[in-house]
Amino acid sequence: MIRVLAIDDEEDMLELIKLQLEATGGFNVKTESDSSRALSAAREFGPDVILLDIMMPKVDGSEVAAQFKTASDLKNVPLIFLTALVTQHETKTGSFAGGPRTYLPKPIDWNQLVTTIQNSLSTAKRV
Repeated sequence: MIRVLAIDDEEDMLELIKLQLEATGGFNVKTESDSSRALSAAREFGPDVILLDIMMPKVDGSEVAAQFKTASDLKNVPLIFLTALVTQHETKTGSFAGGPRTYLPKPIDWNQLVTTIQNSLSTAKRV
């Protein structure tokens, strides 16, 4: 069972992510809607992968990602950004200048999300 922590300020989006992933039978999903609690939620849950919205009140996704990358217990957990700031075309063509991070556009393609999670975990194991 793959443990996924989903962080997004939109409760409806979190519920959809949880329902869609858990319906596959291969995921245990914890959600967090308050980005200021993201670090403590991750430490409590011990995720295999983290899904993170970029645009959030209080602490934005980039700041949360920086917290994870400096935390010795979380720095190697694969991080997938979910955002309306990048299009499906940009992720497929690689034209989004996001650096060495994984971005998936909203609205979410559920099959692509599952594949991306699995690929992120495979890549993390090889490193």
